[in-house]
Amino acid sequence: MRYHQKYGLLKQQQGKFLWLNTNEKRYNMIIRDIVILLIAAVLMVVTGMEVKAKSYQDVEYGSWFYSSVADVSKKGIMTGYADGNFGPMNYLTRGELATIIYRIHEKPETIYRPEFPDVTDGKFYSVPVTWAHSYGVITGYEDGNFGPENNISREELATMLYRYAQKLGYDVSEAGDISVFPDAGKVSKFAKNAMIWANGAGIITGDSGMLNPQGTVNRAVGATMLSRFTNFIGMTNQNEGSQTTPSVSGGLSVQGTQLVDEKGDAVQLKGISTHGLAWFPQYVNEDLFREFRENWDVNVIRLAMYTAESGGYCTDGDKRKLKELVRRGVEYATNQDMYVIIDWHILSDHNPNQYKAESIRFFSEMSKEFSGHNNVLYEICNEPNGGTTWGEVKSYANEVIPVIRANDPDALILVGTPNWSQYVNEAAADPITGYDNIMYTLHFYAATHTDYLRETMAAAINAGAPIFVSEYGICDASGNGAINEAQANVWVDLMDQYEISYVAWNLSNKNESSSIIRSTVNKVSGFSEEDLSDSGRWLYHVLTGERGGPSAGGNGNGTDDNNTGTGEGTNGPNGGSVTESGEFEIRAVRINQWEAEGRTFYQYMLTVKNTSTQPCQDWEVNIKFNGDIALSSGWNGKYSVEGNILHISSMDYNGKLDAGGSTGDVGFIISGATGVEIQ
Repeated sequence: MRYHQKYGLLKQQQGKFLWLNTNEKRYNMIIRDIVILLIAAVLMVVTGMEVKAKSYQDVEYGSWFYSSVADVSKKGIMTGYADGNFGPMNYLTRGELATIIYRIHEKPETIYRPEFPDVTDGKFYSVPVTWAHSYGVITGYEDGNFGPENNISREELATMLYRYAQKLGYDVSEAGDISVFPDAGKVSKFAKNAMIWANGAGIITGDSGMLNPQGTVNRAVGATMLSRFTNFIGMTNQNEGSQTTPSVSGGLSVQGTQLVDEKGDAVQLKGISTHGLAWFPQYVNEDLFREFRENWDVNVIRLAMYTAESGGYCTDGDKRKLKELVRRGVEYATNQDMYVIIDWHILSDHNPNQYKAESIRFFSEMSKEFSGHNNVLYEICNEPNGGTTWGEVKSYANEVIPVIRANDPDALILVGTPNWSQYVNEAAADPITGYDNIMYTLHFYAATHTDYLRETMAAAINAGAPIFVSEYGICDASGNGAINEAQANVWVDLMDQYEISYVAWNLSNKNESSSIIRSTVNKVSGFSEEDLSDSGRWLYHVLTGERGGPSAGGNGNGTDDNNTGTGEGTNGPNGGSVTESGEFEIRAVRINQWEAEGRTFYQYMLTVKNTSTQPCQDWEVNIKFNGDIALSSGWNGKYSVEGNILHISSMDYNGKLDAGGSTGDVGFIISGATGVEIQ
């Protein structure tokens, strides 16, 4: 990717580079959108039991239907069940297929009509069947019924797809030779032309050497046929996020665990968060927001307003200026047809209840002012931490949410979770009730948070919790240090599978690796690739769908100029300091160190080993430093500080250790005087 200030992005097509000026790019986007609206809409089978999840426990890699299920899932055609399964051996019904075709056609506005006695109003297939019948795609049985709950046969499926392809104007003249099948004579008269076409087009081949026209279609077979059909009509996997805008999708809401648009279709928001508005106000400008929308396919901007740090809203900040920045951010995002998150960014204040009264006044004012906007989301507490419990967060939310609802009954509200928005499992076990359109936030940093947090997220979703990733980075949990693009790509794949919205941290040129702009670059719009950090280049490729392999967009080793960490990887002999605490040995490796706000921050990774001859169910250790410390963050453990002692205890998933066994990926960030180290 290259960028020219006059013309825009430089794209490569068939070995040639083509300049796209802004008007041409907008025109091409309009044409693309029209095509998508006609033949490449986001699809799914809607039943009372299904959710928009695409991570299937019963679809094993290498199975004959694996690639087809993956294809239709990526295209949004078919999804799985609430238990995480796809149900490949479950049968597809006539009502479901009518619904699929209706959604391919972008759910044209249709009023239900009682055309079939067995298709009553209020069913998921009622309107689709009405439309498909009027469009000439389906017919009923001789007795006048449609049979929406009947399992669909191979020849019925072929017939519906054949008629739909004709209506779309596709060439259906390609004929196959079905006479080679011993049971070709069993094809019903109404389906003969369709079966000949479907066979010639490669949509229906054989079934153990037979055509089996009256055989029922299970979901694995249906996925295979629909994958072939969508390839026939030229449907591709689109960057769905770029199509989700307020003008197209309208106000957003929550259905089950999924974020949906006004039509009830699954949507994803993908974008970027500002850094603290008080620190980097220059990036709240409309030219930059336009650049993100047109060139990066961003559809959401998060406005991070710190509450307690230097310049914080509730401490020494200028409330009037901060609210004006929020207003300008909402205005610019609205003008550029993007969603916008107003983020009450608690961090060093730990517990949202500390400034609850200020929060109530702020959100009352903001929700009243923006009640007419369908693009404004409210994030009412960024990262509860420092031992704040879910019960405390929930209590706070139950006082703030009604204030917003009094002014804006339908706005989407994001609620942070304990331990820097990681304990989404606690929200899943004890959700907020009495209010609609609530989602719980999960935050991750790919170099620190790996499989264990992904598993926590998936389990929370399967338990019914709607998740929104309102902050993430590809570096470690400090927001600095080396990046890990391979882990970041795994995260993105999983979030896309579950259709989870995600917002990257952060829009600034701060001298740290999570910033998307290089620290030496002072411009506030019109960025070239050379202006971006490793994180920025990776983010551009992810958002525009140009992501490559594990190292796309950067070197992956933290050598970006924004990385101010020491990279020393040790503070003692043999790659770390080794201490003992009771029957446990702790190997601590300092992997990063930096200065900020007059303090020195130290990041450590630990391995805890059970040195006893007996297994343990949990562990507790104390680490002594040569000076007083303050805890900034920690992961894979429960932390507390008293003077120069850091106390760490195990989580429920890493406490059990065999005799001589150990657990790793335990880490923390502390601050203290220069020269603080483990004794």
